[in-house]
Amino acid sequence: MEEILEEVGAIQAIYCGENEFSLCSKGDSSVTFSVTTSPSNDTSLKITVTFVLLDSYPRRLPSISVQSQYLSRQECDKIKTFLSREAETYCGSPMIMSLLTALQEKDVSRRVVSMTTSKPKDEEEITTCVLQLDHMRNKSQYTKTIKRWCEELEITGRLLFCQRWIFIILQSCEINIKIENHQEMLT
Repeated sequence: MEEILEEVGAIQAIYCGENEFSLCSKGDSSVTFSVTTSPSNDTSLKITVTFVLLDSYPRRLPSISVQSQYLSRQECDKIKTFLSREAETYCGSPMIMSLLTALQEKDVSRRVVSMTTSKPKDEEEITTCVLQLDHMRNKSQYTKTIKRWCEELEITGRLLFCQRWIFIILQSCEINIKIENHQEMLT
């Protein structure tokens, strides 16, 4: 465990900027910590990688989790898969710094516009649309179709079930969401 703590201490010393390193937990048999970094091709893209190192590390690979408010879940999963495959090549030796370096050197492109930015690349306003559905006959097929449409149209969408109500919340550039005023339908 002492070797693990030394490696974590070195990582903490390297990633010493504001909000770059966070020690989540330290126990007798495991250490959990997060590092926030950016790929060299897009320094504004912040990716947080959480590592869980058990006392059998580095013989046993670390558990890896990837999060970013700028990337979709699928894109984060791709990065996690990439890091897990990289970790396999270093099995048996300390690898965290090598994994973080590989992530920084990876060409990561974002497809989804961040919800925290006020204007997307084409400088159009972000539009939010909330739709209420009366019913769903085939929930799984309906969900797949909505997901596919959102991906094709570059729309961020969420399906919300609240008691007996069903809502679809869509958010994207105004050009991607067409909203027509149908007040006569509501009366």
